[in-house]
Amino acid sequence: MADFKTLDTRVGRLSPEYLKSVFGDRGAQNLQAMGKVGSLATRDLNTSGTAKILLPAGELGQLTGPHALGAGLYMAGNYGVARLLQSPKVLNYLTAPKK
Repeated sequence: MADFKTLDTRVGRLSPEYLKSVFGDRGAQNLQAMGKVGSLATRDLNTSGTAKILLPAGELGQLTGPHALGAGLYMAGNYGVARLLQSPKVLNYLTAPKK
């Protein structure tokens, strides 16, 4: 599995001459660009850390607040529909040619 978070650092440790000799000019440029994109894509954009605290608190509020019944019915409905779609009889009915 590729580790894109540290790819830029690892590619930066190699000399440009070595990269060009192994990957060619274009390959070296692409590898360096991939390293920069990887470091940007894996950067933590939530520097204050509020999302790591508020998101679980919001999820807990959905289960304990006044919306708990609605959330429970929603999950039960999704479970019921999923079970129906796994039934061979229902699938045959839904996929049978209509007259």
